[in-house]
Amino acid sequence: MSRSWIYLVTDAVMRSDPPQAGYTASTCADRPDLWLVAVTGWYSVPEQAHWEQLDGVTCLHLEDHGQPAPPDLVAAFASLGARPGHTRRAVLTLARQRHTDLVI
Repeated sequence: MSRSWIYLVTDAVMRSDPPQAGYTASTCADRPDLWLVAVTGWYSVPEQAHWEQLDGVTCLHLEDHGQPAPPDLVAAFASLGARPGHTRRAVLTLARQRHTDLVI
């Protein structure tokens, strides 16, 4: 199974400095100013490090998927049933209903 990295990213970052990687991305259901981005392969480690340090890029680490979802992620998918207290995994599962093209 291939690994992908999941990010919540502002529209400004996606337009000015998209990831230097193989990725799929889509605006969020309830927050068109945010993108859900699935990176399937970085072109280089320095590119990944650069991008992950940008303001407006939130990495949703796989090892943290059992933790409560950040408020922006919940707000981004509220119309699909995301609620405060849901785990990151639960919200991303709801997101798959809309973002069927993302590898998440």
